[in-house]
Amino acid sequence: MRAISDFSITVDNEYIDFFGPPNPSVSATLRGKIQLVLTKPLTIKNLSLKLTGKSAVASVYYYFKVVKREDAVLAENRELPEGTTELTWQFKLPGDLPPSFKINVGSCDYQLSALLICDKTLFGSNKTRRYKDIHISRSLISSLDLAQSLPPMVYKGKREGIIEYKFFVPKVICTDETETHLSLQIKTLQDVGRVKKVVVTLEQNERFLNPWGAAARAPEQKQAASDSSSNSDASGTGIEPGGSNRHNQSFMNTETTPGETEAYANYSDPANLDATVSITLPLNKVKLHPRIKTTSLEVTHHIMARVVFVHEQEQKDLWVHFPIPVSMLPFAPPGIGDIPSVSTIEYDLPTYDTTMEGTELPSYTGAEPPGG
Repeated sequence: MRAISDFSITVDNEYIDFFGPPNPSVSATLRGKIQLVLTKPLTIKNLSLKLTGKSAVASVYYYFKVVKREDAVLAENRELPEGTTELTWQFKLPGDLPPSFKINVGSCDYQLSALLICDKTLFGSNKTRRYKDIHISRSLISSLDLAQSLPPMVYKGKREGIIEYKFFVPKVICTDETETHLSLQIKTLQDVGRVKKVVVTLEQNERFLNPWGAAARAPEQKQAASDSSSNSDASGTGIEPGGSNRHNQSFMNTETTPGETEAYANYSDPANLDATVSITLPLNKVKLHPRIKTTSLEVTHHIMARVVFVHEQEQKDLWVHFPIPVSMLPFAPPGIGDIPSVSTIEYDLPTYDTTMEGTELPSYTGAEPPGG
């Protein structure tokens, strides 16, 4: 007759929310119970508990790191009585863990595992294991309403002697949104700079870092030589490859377009060459993922805008793009005082990290808050 009738892990909250960018000085408490139901007294040699974060890349390469381990929840050689015994446990989760996710190029999963070692039995193993999935989210915003009410970022640019413009871009996009709104203010310096329309796309780039160098490849993907680059920042945010980090590591990319639209310029006064363009960007073409950063996987987003001129033969299209944070909403809305102020949870946005205009690059005065 088996002495162990039931062995289980329970968690007070298996959904953990972190707010803001990764911060190791911020932590969350994971707590719960281990329950044992015995049909007769049993000596427990050891009961250990650990949390494992697993990063899987392209469903082929797996990297492991135990982000937290709690050993000897029960002392060795402790006898438990017949009936039900509940043992409480808790430990801290560091605030720089990457969130749980599943994307085209990989995933990140967290799992609690309990190992129970008993005295040797006549029949069967003296080791019993139980598992429990844990889900971690990272949010930059506490609600959809708040995301849509934040003042936009303003990006200034110009084509020398032709036009000056300001792009008003959302400060953050939520994965739950079905559309987002942008606008463009244009100051035309001469008639040849009159704008016809603006084509806007939201680009999503999923890439993973191959820790074995250029020799290893995912079977279903081929990589061009131009995709290879050196990664000098391998600090990551929690999940690390099983091997050592190397220089000249290889990247594989998957690029998708969650949103695309075009909008026409509105010249309200024919005598006035200034114009405005109101842009509604639908977000329903492909699944939108949040911003993700680990040592092996990364998801980033950019807004790409192509400005088309009325005099297309005389003025080539103006191309610009800029980064934009994308966030998921928390599993549970935070209570008052549970989330820092909006100003402390924003990602620092650089000015344009890439501009494209053929051989003519526009000049930029950078990004600034409204009213700057």
